[in-house]
Amino acid sequence: MRYIQYVFFLVMLLLGCSDSRSIKEERLGEWIEETKPMLREGDLAFRRGIGMAGRFVTMAGGSDEVYSHVGIITYNGDSTQWLVCHAVPGEAEIEGDIDRIKCETIESFFSINRASHGKVVRVECSDSIAKSAVEVAMRLWNDKVAFDHNYNLADTTSFYCTQMVMWAYGQHGIDLVEDRNHPAHLPGMHGVYIFPSDIEKSSLLSYITYY
Repeated sequence: MRYIQYVFFLVMLLLGCSDSRSIKEERLGEWIEETKPMLREGDLAFRRGIGMAGRFVTMAGGSDEVYSHVGIITYNGDSTQWLVCHAVPGEAEIEGDIDRIKCETIESFFSINRASHGKVVRVECSDSIAKSAVEVAMRLWNDKVAFDHNYNLADTTSFYCTQMVMWAYGQHGIDLVEDRNHPAHLPGMHGVYIFPSDIEKSSLLSYITYY
């Protein structure tokens, strides 16, 4: 009898998890569809990751670190898709490849397998400057530029996420970071780093939507 009760409990638990996942995916899909008409190329997409890397960033960044990752939104007219260009470790576009700057659909970027929360903001600048920043990011992607595992701000031959966003806009006179940064003394990290909150606090950003 206890065995039957255990099996019943396990089945109900799995069904409940499945229902919860389905609801989350449905809500995320609705949010993305509602968000798309609001978007402009050059908008920034923030997400809070659910993996170890995301948890590490939010822990290392301190209490201000709501999000762990950021990318630049662009539009692929050929496929009529909104994409996010970003520098990220552990998500190679080709299995077995090194970590590089990548572009993926906004649905994939905010997938519940990768994010628990997300936000989209706009850089207060002209459409042409925002488009030019996107072109910088896309050029890095086309050139297959690697992810910077050393997190070295002085090195522009490889990039980490916030560095890429900061640099893309910085090429056109937009300073999203000013003097904000995070000194860190953690295992494998000893120096000064740009965290998502250092960009998020910019007075040049305006809120669009979040989930």
